[in-house]
Amino acid sequence: MAPLPPLSLTRRSMAYLFKPPTVEEGPAGFTRLFWRYRIARANTILVYGTTIYSERTPGVDETITADYCYLGGHEYFITDAERTILVNGGYGANITTV
Repeated sequence: MAPLPPLSLTRRSMAYLFKPPTVEEGPAGFTRLFWRYRIARANTILVYGTTIYSERTPGVDETITADYCYLGGHEYFITDAERTILVNGGYGANITTV
């Protein structure tokens, strides 16, 4: 097994922040308490080339084989190329300029 390359300590120029979308869901139940209570659940965004998939619980194989993987509930600094792919995929509202 080949050794991993050293981490680069130089700062990359990234001007965008991406936060994967969330879905508001309530717990299972049919009482009025459950109708009003909502929890934000995050989706993971997987990018394969120019194809984008949204997964709730992706497997290890899916995250490893993806070109880009944005785990839900986190914020990511992205490059111009990543931004272009995400905007074309309909996730432009989740991108902010830093």
